[in-house]
Amino acid sequence: MTTSELKSVLKAGGSSIGTMISAFDTPEISRILKNCGFEWFFYDAEHGYPNVDRLYSIFAYARMCGIVGLLRIPQINKTEIFRAMDMGVDGIICPDMKNANEARELIHLSKYAPLGDRGVSMTRPHTGYAKVNTAEYMKDANQKTIMIVQMESLEGISNLDDILSVEGIDGVLVGPNDLSHSMGIPGQFDNPAFLQAVNRVISICKAHKKFVGFPNKNMETLMQWKKRGVQLLQWGSDVSILMSYAKSQLQK
Repeated sequence: MTTSELKSVLKAGGSSIGTMISAFDTPEISRILKNCGFEWFFYDAEHGYPNVDRLYSIFAYARMCGIVGLLRIPQINKTEIFRAMDMGVDGIICPDMKNANEARELIHLSKYAPLGDRGVSMTRPHTGYAKVNTAEYMKDANQKTIMIVQMESLEGISNLDDILSVEGIDGVLVGPNDLSHSMGIPGQFDNPAFLQAVNRVISICKAHKKFVGFPNKNMETLMQWKKRGVQLLQWGSDVSILMSYAKSQLQK
């Protein structure tokens, strides 16, 4: 799946399943996830400790084998975003988006002019070191790269209308752990207040014709969220998938 195909599927109301890389930073992980049937993944550089050289290789493999590779950055700043885009990520997941000003800064740094002010350097991994028409490439990259913001606080949700009004923001990924913690009900994902907050996110995204994503380690629970309107389905992580399967088989 390409980024264009992923965007088309989500825009048409379809769903797509992916996962998170949090520990296994071998370049081969991209190919492994693709052959498992995942359509996208994101590498967690917020909580993880990525080796930059390995990140370059992971996203190079992703481009070659045809799986959408996203990067969750630790924070919005020029160094993080320029490096991510130039290493060839298909898009960015930005944690704990609080307001429209932060959304505008994300787009300012990740998109080329006239939408943003991303630095122009074409002999990099993001072009595959191929000779490109700079103007055409910049326009194409602006259309294809995916920008996802995470809702992890009630403050962010209260400003979500304004955030999604920023041109270039494609969708939302709910962060249930941090969201529930910020609400004073950590881990209480069945709490009516938590469910009300997530349903509000889904409703606002639907009004703006933007997709919404949700993570869960349990596939049955994830499918229940799909029925509620979630389209970007994050099934666990590399660590949770390994541990859950290993534990279940060892118990047998």
